[in-house]
Amino acid sequence: MGLLDHVMEFHRKTDDAVWDGGLLVGVSGGPDSLALLHLLSQYVDRPPRIHVAHLDHSLRPNSSDDARFVSNISKSWGFPISVERKEVATIASTNKISLEEAGRQTRYDFLTEVAQKESLELIMVGHNADDQVETILMHLLRGAGLSGLRGMHALTPMTAIHITDKTLKNTTLQLGRPLLTVTRAEIEAYCKEHGLHPRYDVSNADTVFFRNELRHEILPVLERVQPNIRVALRRMATVLGEDTRVVEQATRTALKHVVSSQDENLMMLHRSKFAKLLPGLKYGVIRHAIMELRPNLRDFGFRTVSQAADFCTKAEVGQQRSLPGGITLTVDYQHFIVSLTDTETRKPNGIPFLDISDNIPIVFPGYTHLGECGWSMRIDASKDIKMKSIQTNHNRWTAYVDADQLPGPLLVRPRRQGERFQPLGMKGNSQSLAYFMSNARIPHAWRNRLPLLVAGERVLWIPGWRLDQRARVRKDSRRILRIQMLPPTQDETKKSLVNEKLGNEAGSLAII
Repeated sequence: MGLLDHVMEFHRKTDDAVWDGGLLVGVSGGPDSLALLHLLSQYVDRPPRIHVAHLDHSLRPNSSDDARFVSNISKSWGFPISVERKEVATIASTNKISLEEAGRQTRYDFLTEVAQKESLELIMVGHNADDQVETILMHLLRGAGLSGLRGMHALTPMTAIHITDKTLKNTTLQLGRPLLTVTRAEIEAYCKEHGLHPRYDVSNADTVFFRNELRHEILPVLERVQPNIRVALRRMATVLGEDTRVVEQATRTALKHVVSSQDENLMMLHRSKFAKLLPGLKYGVIRHAIMELRPNLRDFGFRTVSQAADFCTKAEVGQQRSLPGGITLTVDYQHFIVSLTDTETRKPNGIPFLDISDNIPIVFPGYTHLGECGWSMRIDASKDIKMKSIQTNHNRWTAYVDADQLPGPLLVRPRRQGERFQPLGMKGNSQSLAYFMSNARIPHAWRNRLPLLVAGERVLWIPGWRLDQRARVRKDSRRILRIQMLPPTQDETKKSLVNEKLGNEAGSLAII
């Protein structure tokens, strides 16, 4: 099977829309990428548009010579080219990452930027079978799981490459490796056969770099023990690739089961459902949550994920753990919350949230709008309110109080530090709001944003949860207030009509 056959095979496995959308070829000037570009120049069924991109890493004094070489040969073969120079050493130092990783990130950022600028659908690079072996071995030595040991894919969405600071405007952009099953020796033989004179990067012999150490020192030792080590590792990658598809399918099913809600800033995992998952699926769910929030994040491995899963199993409510990429894992009563560290408290559906500084005077009878949360409070004092309707009230957003037990003006505001009240049913025993909210399993993130109805300085009602014992309606109560929390869907016209009606009844109830 000749090298051109590998390109043809790659084409057959690629969606026509992706292929026909145009192709960007990353060319360094070395044997792999030069051979790939030459193959494409010979391919009769190539895409309608092919563009070349070359990044000068500025790591060698003569690196600009490589740029000129690639530019000249691309133009001579009829391909337009984009060339850019980046100070990769400075990028590595600034971001405190290795030269290898800085080069990788900068290179993929550049390729993505050019592809998007030129409206191309597919990026091609010259990774070969020996690169695949080295990648698998690197991942093995670093303790990677299945996803790492399966190595590189012939076709990968660019969203999975974890580029750094470039936004993928074209989410369908893909990375192709048509020579991934071709050995380095076969590529060098092709270059010689076709009179190609690739540039050789002398830094590829520097064993200071981990990949070069594997290539020149570790792999030769392994080949003495197992001469077919390269073939064996590639075969293993193929098998594990199929195994990984099974695991990924199981993880997707688990995600549908345990994810209660999510947005671009957080993901909520149901605690009891998560606890029933097998360890491997727990790891997969957490890894997925991290990658959903930080798709460009690269430097986290099995240890990070397994420690996060262990934390979910053992941590108490309210505890938090920092994860890579500015992500926080929070344990709540019913959920594990994986969120961006700087995310504001999430406003839950069906629960009113106040701004922390809100202090809203309540007028009655009538409606009071409660600010940006969109909820309103309605208070009326109809003489038709029966004791039976009070005793059988199961609406958490409706409360009945004795108007003569209110010690001051009504106000809606968030809680204050150290506040206490007497929960209904506790026979007058006082509790701190913090203690009550903890027992009521109110999520920590909500507690400072929930509205309290207070009379003077006394907490009268925690809407949705509990009334104060002292405000309860008694058999001898003369004036009874019905207080309702109304969600944002309440019709404004209806409010106006009811306000007018309530206003006409105000004579029977003095404003306290």
